[in-house]
Amino acid sequence: MVPTFSLNNTVNPTLVDGRKPVYLFSIPVAVVASLGVAASQTLPQLLLWRFLQSVGASPGLIIGSAVIGDIHKLDERGTALGVFFAITLVGSVIVPLFGGLSPLLVHSHFYQAIIRSRRSIFILACIGILYWVIRSWRLFHDAVFLPGDLSSRSKRI
Repeated sequence: MVPTFSLNNTVNPTLVDGRKPVYLFSIPVAVVASLGVAASQTLPQLLLWRFLQSVGASPGLIIGSAVIGDIHKLDERGTALGVFFAITLVGSVIVPLFGGLSPLLVHSHFYQAIIRSRRSIFILACIGILYWVIRSWRLFHDAVFLPGDLSSRSKRI
């Protein structure tokens, strides 16, 4: 998966003009591929979905760091990028630990608590994303339509 991840990081952002098309392509690919990974029943299926998952997930690091570079001043950029990469890459450090401990935890109640906590985190993330989508839609709607003139679509962001 690492060669796909590296290759896609160098090729994908240069094929399109702007960051929005990259996000609009890569996020749905990553989500669908993650669902495919969860539903795969054979090793070839798993490898195919993991390949597509890395194709969808890889632009997030490059585009995310570019957005951070746009937002922060030059003297603050290193700290912001450090926090960004620490948060996004901490899973690579923590997951093998849980994977190694999982055979020991299968017969204990702690393992069931991990599964329940993952479900609740997933539900909270879905609620947060839904809130963000509704809020973004309202902000977009207020920016596109002038107050009192709902038929005007000439003002764009």
